Parts: sequence; structure tokens; C-alpha cells
Amino acid sequence: MQSAGVELGSAAVWTRPGTVPGHVAFGGGSATYPARVTARVEAPVVRVGDVPDGFVAVEPRPVRARFRRRETGCYGEVPYVEEWKPLPPRLHDFVEVDRPLPRGPFAIAVREEPVTGLSLAEARAYAAERGARLPTEDEWQLAAQQGLIERREPLTWNWTESEHSDGITRFALLKGGSAFRAEGSEWYVDGGPQAADFSLKYLLPGPLQRSSRIGFRLAVDL
Repeated sequence: MQSAGVELGSAAVWTRPGTVPGHVAFGGGSATYPARVTARVEAPVVRVGDVPDGFVAVEPRPVRARFRRRETGCYGEVPYVEEWKPLPPRLHDFVEVDRPLPRGPFAIAVREEPVTGLSLAEARAYAAERGARLPTEDEWQLAAQQGLIERREPLTWNWTESEHSDGITRFALLKGGSAFRAEGSEWYVDGGPQAADFSLKYLLPGPLQRSSRIGFRLAVDL
């Protein structure tokens, strides 16, 4: 039903008190639509006695990660930003976050697996069949910053064992960048090679997870 004075295709919304004039706020301001808490999915433990061939041992220590603010939202228990998708001019800037050290000593594969185009679940299954798991984004970054891992050409993003969910929306973190870079809009996801500290939030939309520009490497716990 069309209300008087409202064009077809328009939506009537309310503005939460205290917000910037002219900016419309959706969700989080009503008990009917409460803000959802995003929780990290616990990474599996794959314990081994010795460092496997082709792997390198890494001692855990804290790292500092960097994110595009528009890609960040609320991430786990850490309030990376105060709200979801801030409006310009804060839309595309970076935030840096101190990450806790990994849960314990681990080993990570020096080389990526020679396969791309798998979903996160398929990459996990691939790793499990080989007695391993995916590295978390913090483990990946720590190994990369120490120069312990190699990258295949052409570069692809790497899946990590860093899935988060608020019960409805799921996302994982990708590391490493890729050879491909989309041009023409500031809204395109970051492409090209990325520094080890850069983490990309990647929504998990079913079959669209599969990409020839996403690969992965393996890790184990020591």
C-alpha cells in the first residue's frame, strides 16, 4: 500500500536519536531487531609429534592486523569499529588491531596446496584428509612476516581457519592478496598482492565461496 507523499520504491525508516542528521540508522536500536554478537568458530586441534616434511615450526607471539574499515564491522569480541559500514569519509580507511598470540606452537606448510576453487568447507575437508587443518589468520601472518612461507604464482588469496558467525551471517578472513585486481570502483574488494598484516573479511555465500583466486596452505599443532 502506498502512503500519501511517498513514491513507489521508497522505504520509510526512522533515525535513531543522536545519529548524524540526514543519516539513517538500521537495526540495533530496537529490542525487536537487536544487534547480533559475532563469535569466532573455534579452530580444530590437529596435534602431531614432529614437524611434518614441508612444514616449518613457528612460536606464537602477538601480531598487529590491518583491515579496511568497510570490510570490518564487528569482529569477534574485539570492537574493531563502533558500527557496521560507517558512512564517508570513514568508509574506506584502514584500522589496525592488536591480535592475541596464537593458542600454542604450530607448524605451517611452506608452500600452498596446488589447488584452488574450493569452498571453505571443502578446503577444511582437504586438510583433514591429510592430517592437518587450515592456519588461522594470525598464524598465517606470523609465519609470513618471518619469511617462513612461499607464495605460488599467480598469487591467490589464502583461506584461513578464522570463520565467524552471528547466527545468520558468516564470514572468514583471507590473507595474502592475489594477482588479480579489479579496477574502476572504490567498492571493489582489495586486490593485488597484500602485505602480511592485511586481513580481508570475506562473506560466505554458499557456492560463491569457490574461486580460482582463493587457495590455501596447511597447518598442524605442535
